[in-house]
Amino acid sequence: MSRINFPLRGGSTEYVFDESIHPDIENDKFMVSDGKFYWQEKGWVHLNEMDKANLNYSLEFTNKTNKVDLIIKSKIDDFIIVMEFELIKKQWYLVYYSSDWY
Repeated sequence: MSRINFPLRGGSTEYVFDESIHPDIENDKFMVSDGKFYWQEKGWVHLNEMDKANLNYSLEFTNKTNKVDLIIKSKIDDFIIVMEFELIKKQWYLVYYSSDWY
């Protein structure tokens, strides 16, 4: 968790709202500030390593200067996870996490 910048910008299917009109809110799992969704450290659930032998999802990587985007798409349903990593002071940090339906 030392390589995650909290509050972490992102989104979740569990907390659907219209960002343009949703009031600011804060709890242990997330907060909404200025119409943007952020994950909170206290309620963050650790991510498990993916089973690389599992063929029920696809991975897409996009490399940019000092940034890597990872998109994980389920082949079973329309679920997607988007993660963005950024190189900060020579170390990679998770700077965005979203789980959604596409």
